[in-house]
Amino acid sequence: MGLIDALRTANRKRLDKRHERDRAPEPSKTSRLTLTSGKSIDIAARTVHLSGVGSRTFHYRPDSVGDLGVMRQIFEQKDYDLHHWPQGQAIIDLLGLLKEQGRLSLIVDMGANIGASSVFFRERYPGAKLLCVEPDPTNADLLAVNMTGLNHTLFRGAISSRAGQLSLIDPGHGDWGFRTAHIDSTATEPRKVDAETVQHLIDQWGDGGVPVIAKIDIEGGEADLFADACEWMDQFPCIIIELHDWMLPGQGTSRNFLKQVAARQLDFVHRGENIFLFNTALTESLLCRWRLDR
Repeated sequence: MGLIDALRTANRKRLDKRHERDRAPEPSKTSRLTLTSGKSIDIAARTVHLSGVGSRTFHYRPDSVGDLGVMRQIFEQKDYDLHHWPQGQAIIDLLGLLKEQGRLSLIVDMGANIGASSVFFRERYPGAKLLCVEPDPTNADLLAVNMTGLNHTLFRGAISSRAGQLSLIDPGHGDWGFRTAHIDSTATEPRKVDAETVQHLIDQWGDGGVPVIAKIDIEGGEADLFADACEWMDQFPCIIIELHDWMLPGQGTSRNFLKQVAARQLDFVHRGENIFLFNTALTESLLCRWRLDR
């Protein structure tokens, strides 16, 4: 067995362990959700507690290991909590200052799944609008339910370095593992999804808000996202990303991202599965600007 095959085998074992860890007994009470496709699925509800802001009802598929896993990571482990570093506290201060000034802040959630991260950010930072990107139709339908009443725009498609269409792929990693790739003309009836750029989302649906956080978890799609047209990075004081070289051995999916980071003056910190990039100069500039406007 070659190295790449060995890594893929080890990766499969890791994913199997994750799935086993995240399994939970099926709840006794479920309801039906009619999807945009016309089909219906069973969903359950759980009260999730968000420290400092109370609780909220969150809907999920009781038979989905991915849904249970993403809730565990975000609502219990609080993977996207910014309090751990002074740079993160500065971002929290900026979001609070913008809200105090009556200015809209923007958080772009790329790979929003069923909305756990979007709910977490929106409840933590109530002055923000969420731009949610999710290519899988069923995940997007659940996200729409979970974001009811919260200021957001949902783009039912993929994020990319250029507008167009991509192929949606299910590699068998569960509901949180859908990937996008360039369309293979030899494939039999590929599932196509629309793709847009980050800048287009901001221009089209940002409502003139101030970009603050970009969260990226797109299952290897970062190779395409950071291949070109990365000027949008310079608008965000905070970028949070999960890289997927561990999942896609030998493909170098983080290479373009690392090139873009190396070309910028950013603080690079790591916690759990995520990398947090902080543009401290931009954060300071924005804090000074909005403090002067008080």
